[in-house]
Parts: sequence; structure tokens; C-alpha cells
Amino acid sequence: MKQLIQQVSQQLQSHLQCKRPIIFVEPSCGDARILIQVKQQFASNSHAYIGYDIDSTVLPPNLPVVKCRDYLQTSLADVLKDCNFNPTNQAQQPLVVVVGGPPYNGDLPLQFVNHSLDNLGAALVVFIMPFRCRHDARAIQTLELPNCFFEFASQERITQPSVLQIWRSEI
Repeated sequence: MKQLIQQVSQQLQSHLQCKRPIIFVEPSCGDARILIQVKQQFASNSHAYIGYDIDSTVLPPNLPVVKCRDYLQTSLADVLKDCNFNPTNQAQQPLVVVVGGPPYNGDLPLQFVNHSLDNLGAALVVFIMPFRCRHDARAIQTLELPNCFFEFASQERITQPSVLQIWRSEI
């Protein structure tokens, strides 16, 4: 997770000077541990943070920045509404940054990337996932993480070769 936060930070450096607000979205947030780390790293009154998961049983209680919702059915209007964000002009239009790890089965990782870029207009997508889920289509950077572990709600840790991949739209 530390590498994910570092990469998001590096990719955003040039955009943080533009003074536009940023909405950080974790699309399959589970217990929202990545979103919480992102919020700590990029704390700002002009930024917003929202996490989604389709399984309400894994969402942390009393954390208002997480919603039980199917990310692939979520629109930019939904994200803005969930963040109580109402831009009145283009200068106030936020950058959308999607971080986390998509579901690791089938073509869902690529669906999450495409939805983020094409439907939400994400400026940046940074996902960490098992190597077997790697998708090079449209990726601008891939970092191999040979000793990465994934921790599940059951507190079980599984170590496996992984990648951190970055996709970026034109901003």
C-alpha cells in the first residue's frame, strides 16, 4: 500500500499546483484501508474522498465516505453527489483520481479501469493487483511487486507476485 500512495503522490505533483479540487475514489474499497491512507496523505478541505463496495458487510461502520454501490453502475454525477460536490463552472470541475484494487477475477480489473477513464473521466487510475490480473492496455506504467501481500477481512495474508499499474487520461 505504501508504494501505491507514493505513486499516486508522484503522479499528482504537477496537478496539485493547478488548485483544482480532487475527488479520490476507491472503487472496491472493502474496509477502506487504502482510502483512509489516501485521505491522510492528501488531507485538504478542497479534496473529497469516496469509497464504494457492493458488499455492505465489509464496509466499516460509521465511516460516511463509503457507500454500498456497484462501481460499474456509478456515474460521475453519482460521485459528485455522494461527495456533496456541486461545481458551478469548468474551473471548479474536480480531478477524479481512482485508487485501490479492483476485484481480481475475470475481466473485472480491465472493466474497472475502462469505467474509471471512460465513464468517470478519471485523470489518474492507480491499481495494485495480483500479477495474473495485469492489463497493459492503456497503462502508462507497470511496477512489479514480487513480495506484495494481500490481506483479507479474515485477517488472512496471502503473498503473491503483484503489479502496481497506472493509467492516465489527458487532463
